Amino acid sequence: MLPLCLLRLPAAGAAATGPKVPRAGDQGRDLGPSWHRARGRNSGIVIVDRAANAVVLAWLLLTALAVLVRDHLPAPDWLLIHVFLLGAVTNAIVAWTDRFATARLRLPAPPQWWPATRLLALNAGVAAVLRGATNGHPELATAGAAIVVGIVCAYVTVLTVRSRRAWRGRFGHVVAWYASSGLALIAGGTLGGWMASGRAPAMWHMRLEAAHMHANLLGWVGLALLGTLFALWPTVLRIRVPAALARLSLCLTVPGLVVAVIALAANARWIALAGLLLYTAGAALSLVPFVRTRRHTPAAWMLAAATAWFLIALVTDLVIVATRPPAEVAQGLEPLLPIALGGFVLLAVVAAIRSLRSRLSPPIAGVAVGCLLTALAVVFATSGQTEAPVQTVAASGTRVVDVTLANMRISPGTIEAAPGTRLVLRVTNKDAMQHDLRLDSGQATPMLDKGESATLTVPSVKGTIDGWCTVPGHRAAGMTMQIKTASHHTTASDQPDVMAHPSPGWKPYDAALKSAPGAKEHRVELHATDRQLEVAPGVQQTMWTFGGTVPAPVLRGKIGDTFVITLVNDTTMGHGIDFHAGSLAPDVPMRTIQPGERLTYRFKAEHAGAWLYHCSTMPMLQHIANGMYGAVIIDPPDLPSVDREYVLVQGELYLGQPGSAAQVAKMREGRPDAWMFNGTAAGYDHAPLTARAGDRVRVWVVDAGPSSSTAFHIVGAQFDTVYKEGAYLLRKGDPGGSQILDLAPGQGGFVETVMPEPGHYPFVDHDMRHAENGAHGILKVTR
Repeated sequence: MLPLCLLRLPAAGAAATGPKVPRAGDQGRDLGPSWHRARGRNSGIVIVDRAANAVVLAWLLLTALAVLVRDHLPAPDWLLIHVFLLGAVTNAIVAWTDRFATARLRLPAPPQWWPATRLLALNAGVAAVLRGATNGHPELATAGAAIVVGIVCAYVTVLTVRSRRAWRGRFGHVVAWYASSGLALIAGGTLGGWMASGRAPAMWHMRLEAAHMHANLLGWVGLALLGTLFALWPTVLRIRVPAALARLSLCLTVPGLVVAVIALAANARWIALAGLLLYTAGAALSLVPFVRTRRHTPAAWMLAAATAWFLIALVTDLVIVATRPPAEVAQGLEPLLPIALGGFVLLAVVAAIRSLRSRLSPPIAGVAVGCLLTALAVVFATSGQTEAPVQTVAASGTRVVDVTLANMRISPGTIEAAPGTRLVLRVTNKDAMQHDLRLDSGQATPMLDKGESATLTVPSVKGTIDGWCTVPGHRAAGMTMQIKTASHHTTASDQPDVMAHPSPGWKPYDAALKSAPGAKEHRVELHATDRQLEVAPGVQQTMWTFGGTVPAPVLRGKIGDTFVITLVNDTTMGHGIDFHAGSLAPDVPMRTIQPGERLTYRFKAEHAGAWLYHCSTMPMLQHIANGMYGAVIIDPPDLPSVDREYVLVQGELYLGQPGSAAQVAKMREGRPDAWMFNGTAAGYDHAPLTARAGDRVRVWVVDAGPSSSTAFHIVGAQFDTVYKEGAYLLRKGDPGGSQILDLAPGQGGFVETVMPEPGHYPFVDHDMRHAENGAHGILKVTR
């Protein structure tokens, strides 16, 4: 593009060779009518001219239709912009700049076959790009881009050859502008075809998209408009505009654009900014003729307004490039499109006015008005569009987010999470075509057919992670997302959503309590392990466990039984174990064992009760709060059988990386994120315990704490038996009744009740802070 601006363009009044150019007296007279009379001698060219106008109008109608049905289109925003810019505007530039150059330079007519061939091939290429990019056919989109680039390359070549004798004329710079514009489209179209093919490196994609957008908008469209503007000023202002001014503007804008496009693709932000400053300075020179003229017509004011609008868009672009890395420029430019299109609206108005005043053919005037109305519709549609959905997940811990692939969009488009959050994405394809999801952190789903799902896990959210569909053309069509870190302040919104649904495949801890084995000695091997568990609906967390569950396996026996427990440490840190059900010196059996070690803990059950066991390693606050606890049930003598028997171990949930400063701070301050029965907040809301009307139900409760007491209550039921800390507080047959089993951390007991009738009986910790944040479930009673 650069050599075009260095062509010798003589100052006004210099001698010119080649075809006759307008005299000074022609400055206020439009050459359109005479040009049309000349072209009228060739009816074939006139027919093609009218066909070109009709094609532009057809693309405008398609754009208007796309505005009306945009919610039902694949990649609606991408398709809407490209139908307008690649369809209507590209056809208009190719057809009308050729006519304008021919009129100003009085060029000979091209070969008769060329305009028709150009028209057909160009639109076939545009249609292929649109079809291929939005329907997952990369080879079609790439072929279409190649056709468009090839036709524009031929257009530039033919225009240059036809005007070779007029380059030194007063309006010879017009050809240089249009040729530079075409070369910009060749560069931008090549980048677009490369991205659509899927062969461009994924890590370059966003930078290439920014370069593609600048080459097409500032080059193909911008340079063509600026060249036309310099050629229109003499007619509109009725003055002689020095050709040197147009030459200087061209020598600033073209190199500036080249530098900006290359720098954006190369991830060199500040060099790109310098190039854009150079381009903006050159574009600003186009207003000099207007500023130097005292009297202005309405058409002159509208041309100046359109140019000012374009300059505002350039300044906005400068701000975006200066404040964002090149990989984020394309996303930042999306709101800029309505501003740029607004300038096109004003230019379309001027074109309509000039067409009517200079008696150009009605079809051209009609198409110009169509450009105005359609551009207004596009501005309205794109500026009014809603942002991609943003989902903010609770701070820290593991979070599960449902991601859908539909309508050539990824939803949510942005996920915000606290630094360090472990993010699990459940990805489902709801489109008829195949999609996948790849993250630039390395995780990727397989290719998914309609209705198929897959899971991606981000171990720790850090910085910004881009995601996209890898099907060629889909990323360019808008199938992108971002995962961002968000600053965090603890608020009520950080609590898990206990009303949400658990993840598919989740199974509750089995609360049904088996009868005590008949043997007098119970041998159990417990492995200390770290496990990823669902601790609230859709919320996963790394937990420290005995036996891989929270709570640990429930042990049951009778007074006098001996328990032989072998603890094996399969983790990367030290752990120990403390059984409240045994009475012995803690020095040896409760000692901490290191990773890979094992110990045997032997105790005899001397007393009945609901006993807690937990990790004995300091700091015990962290080990218990992170899940290392369980229950030992030692039956009281002559314990009668019942119809249903359950055990519930209540614990606190502290989200976050186990052992992290933020998590430990919440533990020390007694600020749990939720409360749990048997390791899952609100788990039994989704998997209710069951009984029949008239059943006697016994519920053993152990409070694992480590800090909160509990007040166990079954809504709609009364307890006729209460056993707490080894003693009956109430027995069946007593005249009184009970409503609460109150337990401090580390205590246990049981209650019994007879279910009066079918229904759903909530059971809760009657401390409503706990109940409303997970310490609740359902006992479903049927006939």
